[in-house]
Formats: sequence, C-alpha cells, structure tokens
Amino acid sequence: MMNSQSRSLRVSIFLPLVLLLIIGSSAMFWISETARSSHKHAEAYQQQVTKALEVVVSTKASIAEFDEYISEVTSFDRIIPQEEISDTFIALRGRVLSNLQELTTHVEMGVGPETLVELETSAIAWANDAEIVLGLRRSSKIPTLQNISVKKDHIQSMMSSVYDQARVFEERAMQDNRSRFREHMTAAQIGLVVLLIVGGFIAFYRANHLASALQRLSADMARIRKGQFNFEVGDATRKDEIGEMARNVASFSRDLEELTATKEHVEYLALHDPLTGLRNRRCMDRKLEEILRSDHLDQELIAMHIDLDRFKIANDTHGHHAGDEILKAIARVLMREVSPSDLLFRVGGDEFLVLSWENATLEKASELAESIIRGASAPIAYKGADLQVNASIGVAFYSESERDPEILLSNADLALYDAKAAGRGLFKFSSKAQRIQRERQRATLEQLKRGLSQNELIVYFQPQIDVSSNSIVGMEALIRWDHPERGMLTPIHFLDLAMDSGLGDELTTLCIEQSIAALKTWRKLSIDVPRVSINLAANQLRNPDLIEELNQRVCDGGLSSADISIEIVESVLFGDHEDLAISQVKRLRDLGYQIELDDFGTGHASISNLTRFKVDRIKIDRMFVTDMDSHSDKHTIVAALIDLAKKLDIECLAEGLETTSERDELVSLGCTQFQGYLFSRPQPQQAMTEWLLHRNARETSLIKAV
Repeated sequence: MMNSQSRSLRVSIFLPLVLLLIIGSSAMFWISETARSSHKHAEAYQQQVTKALEVVVSTKASIAEFDEYISEVTSFDRIIPQEEISDTFIALRGRVLSNLQELTTHVEMGVGPETLVELETSAIAWANDAEIVLGLRRSSKIPTLQNISVKKDHIQSMMSSVYDQARVFEERAMQDNRSRFREHMTAAQIGLVVLLIVGGFIAFYRANHLASALQRLSADMARIRKGQFNFEVGDATRKDEIGEMARNVASFSRDLEELTATKEHVEYLALHDPLTGLRNRRCMDRKLEEILRSDHLDQELIAMHIDLDRFKIANDTHGHHAGDEILKAIARVLMREVSPSDLLFRVGGDEFLVLSWENATLEKASELAESIIRGASAPIAYKGADLQVNASIGVAFYSESERDPEILLSNADLALYDAKAAGRGLFKFSSKAQRIQRERQRATLEQLKRGLSQNELIVYFQPQIDVSSNSIVGMEALIRWDHPERGMLTPIHFLDLAMDSGLGDELTTLCIEQSIAALKTWRKLSIDVPRVSINLAANQLRNPDLIEELNQRVCDGGLSSADISIEIVESVLFGDHEDLAISQVKRLRDLGYQIELDDFGTGHASISNLTRFKVDRIKIDRMFVTDMDSHSDKHTIVAALIDLAKKLDIECLAEGLETTSERDELVSLGCTQFQGYLFSRPQPQQAMTEWLLHRNARETSLIKAV
C-alpha cells in the first residue's frame, strides 16, 4: 500500500519534470533535424548549380577551342592532313555537344528547357557549318567564316546568358533555402515554446496542487497546536502520501485531544479538592503568584479565612461521612454566596478561603461574611439527624501599604483568631494592632535566628529541693535569651514564636547540650545533682529523630537516661492515642528517662490523664501555690492534688514557692519537694555552680557545728 502511494506521489512530483525534459529534448532534436534537412537541401542545390556552371564554363572553353582550331585550319598557315583535321574536329565537336547534352540535364538551375534546346540546336548547326568549311562534308552551300563566327558568337552569348541565369538561380535558391530554414526554425521555436508552456502549466498545476495540500496540512497542524481539535482534516481521502499524512494528522489530533483532556483532568485533580470540587491550597498559592504579577495589584482585594465551629464534634459524633456531607454543604453555601468572579478555596480540613475584588469594601465584606455565617449555621440533614455547625471568619484587606499576598493571608488568620476568641460564629476584620504585632513577631523571629547563630540563647538552671532531707533532687533547665538590646528575656517572649517557626528543634538541642555539660561539670566537682529536667513541647516530641539524638548525646557525655527527666505539659497526653508525641513519651519512659507532668491541674481531665499514662512526677502549678495559705479554695485543691499523687505513687513537686509560710503549709499537706525563689532564682551554669558550692560548704559547716 505504501509503495503504491509512494509511487503515486513520486509520479505527481517527477512527471512534470520528466515531461518538460522530454519536450525539451524533442524540440532540440526537431530543431537539429530541421537545420540538417535545410542544409542538405541547400547543399544539393548548390552542387547542382555549381556543376551546371562548371559545364557552362567547360562548354564555352570547348567552343572557343573549337573556333580557334577552325581559324587555324582556315588560315592555311600550315598544311594539316585531312585525317588529323577529321580526328580533331570529331573530338572537339563531340566534346562541345557532350557538354551541351550534360547541360540539358541540369534543368533545376533556372534556365528554361527551350533555351537549352535552342542552344543545342545552334551548336549543332554551327558544328555542321564548321564541318563543311573544313571540307569534311560536301555541300552545295559553303558557309562563310563570318557566318560561322556569328553563330559562334551567338552560341557564346547564349552560354553567357545561361551562366548568368544559373548564377541568379543559385542566389535565389540560397535565399529560398535561408527563408525555408528560418521558417522551420521559427516553427520549431514556436512549437517548443508552446510545449514548454503546456508542460510548465502542467508542472505548475501539479506543484500548486501539492503545495496547497501541504499548506492545508500546515494550517491543520497550527489549529491543533492552538488546542483546536474539533474539525475535519482535509485530503484524508487521498490515496497518496498526502492522504496518509492527513490521516496521521487526524489521528494525532485525536490522540492529542485525549492527552490534553487527560492532562487537564490531572491538573484539575491536582488543583482542586476532590470532595467539594473547590480549588485547593496548591491552586491558592498559584493564584496568589498570578495576582502578584497581574494588573489586580491596582485593585482592592479582600481575603476571607473561614473556619467551621463545632465541626470536630459533629465529625467525631456522627462519623467521617457526616463530616464530608457538612463540608460539601458548606461548599455549596459558599459557591452560592460569593460572586462569580471571586476565587474560592478549601485550604484545610474545615477551612476555606475567599479572595474577592467585588466585595472589597467594609460594607460589602460585612454583608458577604454575614450571609456566609447565616448559610453555614443552617441545619444539614444527614440520616434523619440535623447536623449543626457554624463559621468564624477573619477578613483582611489587600491595602496600599501591604502589597504582599502572604501578609494578606497572615492578616486574615489573625482576624480569624480574634473572631474565634470573641465567641465563634462571628467575623472580624484585620486591625492595625494585629499588623503591628505581626511585624514585631517577624522582627523578633529574625533577631532570634541571629541570636541562635551568635550564641545569645543560654540555659539557666533552677534547683529542686526536698526539704525533708535538705537535698537537691534535680535541676530544671530553663532557656533564656540574652538579647543585646532588651536584656535577658524569659521564654514567654520568644518560645511560642520559636515553636511556630520551626526553631524548636534547635532550642531542644541547645538545652540538651548545655544540660549535659552542666551535669558533667557538677559531678567533676563532686556536687550531687541527680538529674536535670528538660522541657519538651508536643511539636518537639513529634520529631522522629529526637530520641536517637538524645540517646547519642547522653551516651557521648558519659551519662545515662536516669540523669535526664523529660518535662511535658498535660496537653501532650490529652491528644490522640496514635499521636507520635505520646508514643515518643512512652519510648522515653521505657528507655529509663523520668517523665514529669508540668503545670498539673491547669489542663483538661487531669485525673483521667494520670490513669491513661503513668508519669514519675507531677508539678503543682504556682497559680495554686501562691497565697494558698490565705485562700481556702487553693488550699483544698492543692491538698487534693497531693493526696492524689500519694495514692497513685507519683512524686509531687510544688512550683513557684516564694515564702516560708507556703512551704510550711505544703509540708503539712505532705509535699516536701519544691522549686522556687525561696531557694534560688534560675541562674546560668557558672552562677549555679557557685551557688551549689556555697550551699555545700554551708551544709558542711552546719554538720561540723552540730
């Protein structure tokens, strides 16, 4: 099939060229043959005329010779024998007549036959008279020499006339031949031009037909490249390669259409939430980049960060399918309330974002937020039950002073936190105070990063003392920031920011390193510090490399797991059983690290937490310890906590102890382990070492005094 098609297209391409070649060759052969034929014809005429002229010249010479001989004989200057005269006469007479007879055969030399006959007759008569005069024939009438001479002159005159006519005929024949040659050449040239025009037209038609087909294919490919697939490809029914290419283009168009549809579907799935059909966070990031590069920078824009209230309760109570129905219902509410030009995203589990240009005023934004909250609060039917959720919304403007999409989202987040803090089911606008606070946090974060690189973060230690034995039972490691401008900062000024910014692991490493170094120093000085407590937040505990790093540093320091206590807040244990933080705490306890529960009593479901997870020590928060001797309710709570710890066989330590009366009250309730300013403020390692040495010296002196 392909071979026949190839031959067909080759014929289409090469046939006009071959035709032109054949036409050109034929024309050249025709011209050559015409020239050769004309030349041959002219040469034949030339030869005939030349021969005739030669005969005329020869005849005239023979007549002259004949006449001269007659004159010689009739002059009687010498005696000539009769036989010699007869022989010579016969020879000359035969030669003249022979030439005349030969001359009559050249009738195509422009001389009429009657002239030649007359010439021959005159020559015979002249020869007969000459024969009588020479005595070779008897006659009653003897012609005179003058008469013979007159006849001879007449014959010569006729011969000259024949000669002239032959020359004229020759010239005319040459002209006729040249004219005939020109006519033949002209006819040949005209024929060649006509044939070339016809052949060229055929070649042009074929080439134009082929070029038009290729142009159509090119136009079809250009349409396909632009994404236009719904059209018929021309020339697909042709039987040559053009048809084959057209069919391949059509097939390629179909395949590319399918690939494009698949690609668009994949891109849609990559940029949209499969549950609600809304754009996802990845699409949001891309749209924000487009906004940053587009003309929308000159327009006002608002961002609405929407978070569902009570969604987790409904999801946990009725199951994940119910949660999915809630999310789809909220998505329908949002799509109904926002403008067609607005951008709507699902950016988290129960979080949505709206970017709007049409509602970028306080009044319109307020109306949109209120309508969304009303729509979200409507009951959602699910398997015979009405599911109830609500929405809190934070609204931020893309202001003239803040042309950064990231700042816009950050402002919307801050406004959302305010809305939830104000009671939920509300909307709040981003405020200048929030932006100022964010800028402060950003500046603080940059300073904190610099401080970490320049060793401005140091670990302070506060002793934990058992008054029953007057011994140190441990040290709590507390991070501090020696800020070059603001002085010594406690964790309240930077710890949450560090955790939220991903710097928690660096702080953990710093705390572990300096705690191990302090323990090694104290033991070299024979100072008995049983252990150091290190505070770890949930995010730090979720670091899968934490335990391996801690074990490695403890081992490298020549210490054991019994030398380190891990302090955690109660909220860590209140999470999901599958939470990595809880599993990490269990592994640490299994490896021999003591677990201390900090700020006990301030969290949720404290007693249930203790039954779920065994800890080694609880630390009663200072909010219960302070002024407990003058507040009966605090006294009651602390007494209950201490009693609970005893019954669960858990050590109990009171934090924030500042007065001896508080100490005595706690001792009376059965708590003997304390930490607070009554004994020592948190101090850096060197100062704490001096404090420990001074305390040991004082204790030694007291023992000796006793």
